Amino acid sequence: MIGALSGSKLRQDVERRLPRLGEARFVQPGDSLAEQLRPAHHLAALVVEHAEADQHPGLRQELAVAQRDPAYAIDRVEWSLLLFFASLFVVMRGFEQTGAVAWIDARALHLVQDGSPWRAAIAVSGVMATLSNLISNVPAVMLWRDTVPTTPNPDLIWRVVAMSSTFAGNLLLIGSMANLIVAERAEARGVRIGFGEYARIGVPVTVLTLAWGIVVLVLLA
Repeated sequence: MIGALSGSKLRQDVERRLPRLGEARFVQPGDSLAEQLRPAHHLAALVVEHAEADQHPGLRQELAVAQRDPAYAIDRVEWSLLLFFASLFVVMRGFEQTGAVAWIDARALHLVQDGSPWRAAIAVSGVMATLSNLISNVPAVMLWRDTVPTTPNPDLIWRVVAMSSTFAGNLLLIGSMANLIVAERAEARGVRIGFGEYARIGVPVTVLTLAWGIVVLVLLA
């Protein structure tokens, strides 16, 4: 984002106010939520500050084309959903620190390294389906980013991870951010989607699609 704003006043202010990349550090277990979200808060504040047309020529052109006040777009941002999505990564880091991920990985890797491609694909698919419904599919994939390259057949495993993390989001209502967004919007319009009601359709659909995906990927491999 900053690179795309080369030469602009916004870029200069971002470089002046935000820490340099070399000084950045990973989120620590003891950090408060406010400390973890501070960089994103600063960047969002700068963008809003420079949304005035007389301060940023590029934004002046965009506003002229859009014919809208930027406040209209800012008012329609779902801040609660953004906070929820950011919190998922905080939960992911905490879940990783408990050692549960290492325990799951160790057992999955044992099946992957000592078994056939079929056994490996089934094991990885099961792990991704479990993690995706515990901490959501995007954080689940990030937790496996260092594990996949150590497997005997990383090309196949990457494809299984991509397929499984996508289909696993259909298993339960909490399995995907998209599910929660749809459920929230539906409830606001008087249609309530219950956990059990969703699972009656989601479980069989997910099992069938995961099985189909494993067969296709292993045969193509």
